Amino acid sequence: MFKIAAAALAFSAIVAAAPAAAQTQQEQDVTVEVQTRGLDLTRSTDQHRLDERVDYAIRRACRETGRDIASRKTERACRESLSEVLAPRIELAIAEARTVELAAYETDPGA
Repeated sequence: MFKIAAAALAFSAIVAAAPAAAQTQQEQDVTVEVQTRGLDLTRSTDQHRLDERVDYAIRRACRETGRDIASRKTERACRESLSEVLAPRIELAIAEARTVELAAYETDPGA
C-alpha cells in the first residue's frame, strides 16, 4: 500500500476572527501541522483518522483562554474559518495519494 512520503502535512492560513466586543476584524497567522505518518490516504478509515487529527489541531490552534461570550465567538469563528480554508487542502492530499497509487498500479508490469 502507498504511504504518504512526507512525515507531516503543514497547513498555513490567515484566519480572520472578529471579537463580539470589538467591531474590527483581527487577522492572525495560524499554522496547523498534522502528522500523516502511518496513514494510507487511499483508505477511508485513514481519511477519517486524518479528519480527526485536523479537527484536533484546529481546536488547539483556535483555543481561547477566556470563557466569556466574546471569547467563545472568537474561537468558533476561528474554527469555522480554518476548517473552510483547510478543507480543499485535505481533499487535495487525498486526491494526490490516490493518483500516486494509480500510477504505481500502471507502472507495475507484474500486476
